[in-house]
Amino acid sequence: MKRTRLIATLGFALWSTACSSDPPQLDSGLAAEDAGAPVDGARDAAQPGLDGAIAIADASAPATEPDATSADASPDGSTCPSSCRLGAKECRAGRLRKCEADASGCAFWGAEEACPTGFCASATSCQGCANPCQAGESECVAGQLRSCETLAPDCRVWSSTPCPSGFCANAASCGLCTNSCSSEEDTSCASGTLSTCVADSRGCLDWSGETATCPGGVCVDSSRCVYYEALAVGGYWWTCGLSREGTAICWGSNRDGEASPPAVAFKAISAGYHIGCGIKQDDSVVCWGADAVSPTGTFKAISVGGGGACGIRPDDSVHCWIGPAAPTGQFKAISVGYAFPCGIKNDDKVVCWGVFAPSAVPTASFKAISSSAGSGFACGIRSDDSLTCWGTNPWPTPVPTGSFQAISSGAGHACAQASDDSFTCWGEDDEGQASPPPDSFETIAAGIGRTCGLRADDSIVCWGNNTAGANSPPGGGH
Repeated sequence: MKRTRLIATLGFALWSTACSSDPPQLDSGLAAEDAGAPVDGARDAAQPGLDGAIAIADASAPATEPDATSADASPDGSTCPSSCRLGAKECRAGRLRKCEADASGCAFWGAEEACPTGFCASATSCQGCANPCQAGESECVAGQLRSCETLAPDCRVWSSTPCPSGFCANAASCGLCTNSCSSEEDTSCASGTLSTCVADSRGCLDWSGETATCPGGVCVDSSRCVYYEALAVGGYWWTCGLSREGTAICWGSNRDGEASPPAVAFKAISAGYHIGCGIKQDDSVVCWGADAVSPTGTFKAISVGGGGACGIRPDDSVHCWIGPAAPTGQFKAISVGYAFPCGIKNDDKVVCWGVFAPSAVPTASFKAISSSAGSGFACGIRSDDSLTCWGTNPWPTPVPTGSFQAISSGAGHACAQASDDSFTCWGEDDEGQASPPPDSFETIAAGIGRTCGLRADDSIVCWGNNTAGANSPPGGGH
């Protein structure tokens, strides 16, 4: 009797044999799905349901990773490496592929199908091509540069590159922080503007936190503006201003240290040829510059010039520690010029002293006086507010008429403040020293060939001879 058995193998091969007492030998792997499957009669016992049937791999099986460690048998009995499970599908590097059987019955990954977009939606389908951009297009989104990349004909996608700085300069390049300052909350004064270092929304540091605009562009340090309340013009090419805080700030020639005052708080300052002096907060006096000598005791007013250095003590007596000794008596005002000192006594009379003092002085009563900074004359304001000058002026010019409240004499010119707070200058003007700018001034000080004024905004401006930068206050104003 014969019977036919159909055995399904991985290669879909069919074979049959006649049942006899001497059956042929079977190759150990011919009818096996894997190396451990039973054969012949053992297979009948283990899988009786396979009689008359063909077993095939499930085409809908999910994608699997390759099994590189197992091996299957081909129909001819040879062993083949199993790179995948038959029917499996997957997407690798933007390409779809399927596990197939070759001619010998071994499973292998078949031909790959490239996804047009370069991306897969799943193991069985490609990502669609939405074409969100045009070829060559670029843009910046949330600190990332994006360029339109062509993956295949008529298939484009955005390709993004983050900017290291976190922001873009434009659609095609990343931005860079210039960081004009180094740390948040740092302060600086540049061109008369106090600024604070702040970080913007990108994290870049800049001097954008403006706090104040300094008058005249002058700062006492990186966090405070300088507001002047007094000024002193030295005889030769240097100038000082006194700040509200009592700091003396000097500029111009510093040949003998005259523009380097001590770092103390002053109540008042005065500038001579190459010497400066100031009254400290305790009313003592300190001087600096060429062969400077400081007096002992206390003072309530001082004046320094080429003709000496003198001061009024608390008892109204005058003491001169440089130059000729002062006359006795009590004084209310004093002025030391180039050639001699003069003072107004408590009875409002004027007296001048020294070898070069004029022999004749006005007998009228005076309320203000100024001895020339560079010549042999002096000017004063009478009790009736009129002006008068005496001594030797090598450039005689008419003295202005009207009512005045303050006076300052230079080398060959003088300036006075009228009762209406306007200023007028006269005398030598070859360097523009007698031609003040159209500003509003609190006070004016005349020197040799130049003049300086304290503006209403507490800044200083100078005009005339600018030798050694004497007319150029720190930060501007010239």
